[in-house]
Amino acid sequence: MNKSLKTQLQTITLDMMNALVRAEYELLKCPPGRGTVQEIVAAIREYGRTPVSPTEEAVAKLAVYPESDATDSWMIEMPFWTREEGESDLWLYAEVHRHGKELVGYVDYVRVP
Repeated sequence: MNKSLKTQLQTITLDMMNALVRAEYELLKCPPGRGTVQEIVAAIREYGRTPVSPTEEAVAKLAVYPESDATDSWMIEMPFWTREEGESDLWLYAEVHRHGKELVGYVDYVRVP
């Protein structure tokens, strides 16, 4: 993966994470036919801690995996940081798909692995 693509995928993921932290849910998309933003928000609330903007340490733990059956799709995992815990057990699972020349990020789910 070239550095430019990796930077783009990180930026898209950080934008999704920050939208969750700031409760800007209208900025989020879920993969068609799967979970909803409301389910994502409910999972974060159920976790019971206050998410904060990702730290540099969180960005360093961001993992990108190419989807095995697609050349222009990636799966992404990243831990949440919370006010109460710092690094938490809650993780963001996302997907990024190339649509033409545009990369589009989708929040797939959040959970404790």
